[in-house]
Amino acid sequence: MHEAAKRAFDAQKVKKLPSVASLNEEYSKLLENKKESYEQYKQLKKESRELAAAKLNVDRILGISPPEPDKKKLQEKER
Repeated sequence: MHEAAKRAFDAQKVKKLPSVASLNEEYSKLLENKKESYEQYKQLKKESRELAAAKLNVDRILGISPPEPDKKKLQEKER
């Protein structure tokens, strides 16, 4: 097992493994970035829902019928 790990590190040309402290620091930065990205995602998702609702309302007012959903997509969602 250690030989496979050595080959993997050699293939990536890693000479020295990073310290635990540097890995923890990088992990905390990535975790913070993930939290910020998720907040942005939640906001965009909320805006998307609001725009979809507004579009549906406008379509109803104008008498435009929404497109029929694909039967294949509905079947995939049911699985």
